[in-house]
Amino acid sequence: MKYVYNLDKVKGCIVGGAIGDALGYPVEFMRSTDIHNRFGPQGITRLYLSQNGIAEFSDDTQMTLFTATGLLAAEAKLNSEGVMDDSFWKESVKHHLIDWFCTQNMTRLEKHYSWLYDVEELQSQRAPGATCLGALRDLVDGLVRVNNSKGCGGIMRTAPVALCRGLRESKTPGFMYKLAGELSDITHNHPLGFIPSAMLVMIMNKITHLDTEFDRLALEKVVLSSVLEIGKVEYDNGTSVVTYDKFFGDVGELCCLILKAVDFAAEDRPDEECITELGKGTTGETALAIALYCALRHTESFEDAVVAAVNHGGDSDSTGAICGNLMGLIHGYGAIPQYFKDDLELLPILEEVATDLYTGYTKTEDLNRWKRKYLDGHWPDGSKQ
Repeated sequence: MKYVYNLDKVKGCIVGGAIGDALGYPVEFMRSTDIHNRFGPQGITRLYLSQNGIAEFSDDTQMTLFTATGLLAAEAKLNSEGVMDDSFWKESVKHHLIDWFCTQNMTRLEKHYSWLYDVEELQSQRAPGATCLGALRDLVDGLVRVNNSKGCGGIMRTAPVALCRGLRESKTPGFMYKLAGELSDITHNHPLGFIPSAMLVMIMNKITHLDTEFDRLALEKVVLSSVLEIGKVEYDNGTSVVTYDKFFGDVGELCCLILKAVDFAAEDRPDEECITELGKGTTGETALAIALYCALRHTESFEDAVVAAVNHGGDSDSTGAICGNLMGLIHGYGAIPQYFKDDLELLPILEEVATDLYTGYTKTEDLNRWKRKYLDGHWPDGSKQ
């Protein structure tokens, strides 16, 4: 199949991530034997419906959506005002993530940044990570505290950076990779908490620029080239800009694990056995490695990849979400089986955000609607952002 970057692929990425998240959410951290005892010898293969008859996704997709609106608000400001400091992309996303934080502690805001805050279904706690909550609480309280977390709570929300038309058309790929790391660094300050995010966006961006037939070998080449280039991504430490080569040991650890995932994908061994050797997906580097392993092992099948990505005894929703992002980007929305979409929570919202990411401010046919949605919102200071 030849890769063509279009709206179908962007919708596939966002919705695919939510599907992987929702598939893995009910079995997160369950022992493998318990998963098989409950769902059968193949593990969980279909979305589990709540008492309300919907397949609920976790905080992973919630934060992905709020990250997306933060990027879209920054894009709107850039295009409406013409000039914007590069740091505003991160600042905008930070404000939108704080909105998400307030949905989790049930703080009712009169004024806020993201229109998603008014979506009732998102005012719901879905096992939010303690590191994300703690870091965002510090921001709300005006505190500066650096943690040493390399948890996967940074990478699981990163996909919109690779999809946002405003970034793709106004910034270099290097800026996108740098921004991906910085957005994860908002909450996860260990290098292995934010460097994997930059690698994921690098891989996704490379996928969207392929002009050859897409298969497992093509994906493998994309992954291997990213391993070679990740050390050159820039990082702002607050006083100067360095490259990830500064974190030599951490970059080496990440790259060794990704290379192991590539090797495992070519072996004739059970998925669960390989995934167990890669880790539990609780950290940024192991979550990325597991997702890439599943995408490489099952490149031709969205379903096989995401099912493999969630049937293990670790952080199943996060590994499922990242794998779903990758596989949805590769195959597109139309190729995702309908039974994964029928009962998925907030499918119209997922599609709407994906459409906005792809369309972008400069290509929208209804500029007034876009301005109302992303510029004329309820800002905390009572003015436009």
